[in-house]
Amino acid sequence: MLKLYHYHSSTCSKKVRITLTEKGMDWDSHHINLFPDGDKGPEHLEPWYTKLNPVGVVPTLDHDGRIIIESNIIMEYLDELQPEPRLRSDDLWERAQMRRWLDKSEHIIHRNVNIISYGLRHAVRWKQLSHEKQIELINKQPYIARRAEYMRRYTEGISKDEEARAVVVLGSIMEEMEATL
Repeated sequence: MLKLYHYHSSTCSKKVRITLTEKGMDWDSHHINLFPDGDKGPEHLEPWYTKLNPVGVVPTLDHDGRIIIESNIIMEYLDELQPEPRLRSDDLWERAQMRRWLDKSEHIIHRNVNIISYGLRHAVRWKQLSHEKQIELINKQPYIARRAEYMRRYTEGISKDEEARAVVVLGSIMEEMEATL
């Protein structure tokens, strides 16, 4: 059985849910709350979840007790798990191009979408928390690089220039996609 731990508006979770839908696969949904809710902390930072996903991010796929993390890896896993309909080309060059775009989605698109979505949605939620609670949650982040980025965002915020650069980068990627299609 497939069980997906995910968050409804997470870009990486959406990619995996699209893959599951395209493949016509049955799966159980476990929605992970990424934000504090009353006395409950964000689920992705809880010990039970970081045992599943040591990076403390969504999505995570549980396939009969075997855990797979990272959305691009999960998508390839699902495509191999159920061969039809095939989502990857039989052509070696086309598969290489697919991997190039997946790499861009992971390292360029996701990072820049995250910058914009933080400023538009997430910062408001964080500001509702006390200083002590924010520091506590930042320190719960198991992945050191992400913890440092969260601390930077907490202390400095995301500047309008940083948001503007993210918009330019995403626009450039969209133009490249359009030219490729």
